Amino acid sequence: MPARPIYAPAPREIAAAINAALGISGQVFSLQNAGSSPTFRVDDETQLFVKLVSPERWRELREAEMIARWLEDHGAPAIAARDLQPPQLPDGQLVVVYPFATGRPPHASLDAGALGTGIARVHSALNYHPDVADWMERTEDRINHLVGIRAALASGEIACGPRPDELRSFAGDRSISFLPGAHGSGAPRPLHGDLNIFNLVIDGAIARFIDFEDVVHSTLSVENDLALVCERVILVQEPDDTVAAKSIDILLDAYVEAGGHPLNRKAMAGVLIGLSLRSLCTLATIDPRGGDVAEWNKFFTLIEAAHRRRQVFG
Repeated sequence: MPARPIYAPAPREIAAAINAALGISGQVFSLQNAGSSPTFRVDDETQLFVKLVSPERWRELREAEMIARWLEDHGAPAIAARDLQPPQLPDGQLVVVYPFATGRPPHASLDAGALGTGIARVHSALNYHPDVADWMERTEDRINHLVGIRAALASGEIACGPRPDELRSFAGDRSISFLPGAHGSGAPRPLHGDLNIFNLVIDGAIARFIDFEDVVHSTLSVENDLALVCERVILVQEPDDTVAAKSIDILLDAYVEAGGHPLNRKAMAGVLIGLSLRSLCTLATIDPRGGDVAEWNKFFTLIEAAHRRRQVFG
């Protein structure tokens, strides 16, 4: 769950450098509990949200921000960087500026309808993006790579993470699948790909979306996005299955009513379990020794929870 942001006045030198790069004279506050990138709020004539990123990191982010900008231009509720050619500080870091989002994280029951509507608008717009064919190829490459990792884990060829025997058991369980169309899910379509609660902002009655890095390899069944948001926003926050099922009903009904793609609700529990196994296979490639125990355990826990609570999807 997101923590409430903690701001403190930024060091004078950093504040001066950011103001000079942007040609403004605002008050600069550093976000104390940010992620890996130095992050700031700038109070100028309007509030701004600023990240300092290396040129190498910007090369990765720029494609995602271009997608976000395209979505904004086509009426989808995305939040995009203000400038695709951001100014640079003397030390080489790029000053990436966003409009400051004054919203809040989504609530399990209060915001289910807004989330369903917002996801439908994002999906509908992405379907017409000119790069969909390229995204399909990149998705296939990624899936094939992870299928290979899964096979190596299941056979015992490789052993990874803090719970290798359990991982091998999950990898060898043929009832779990993260392939497109698995469990009766629909045809592949371009998705956001990472609808965790950190990438969602409720602004009044509207859900807005950030972080479109995974779009380029997420041409999958829509149940993937919908199952993930149900898990991370509703199931993680709401322990009562009856209340959770009602919120899921509201979210999925709103998605359909807003013009979202056809979906198979009965597929979602299986898709959700497959998503967590896919994440474990990804971890096997980036953290094979299991150094980030909490991250590994998160996905084991989510698989167990998805099995235990699958009745909420009907």
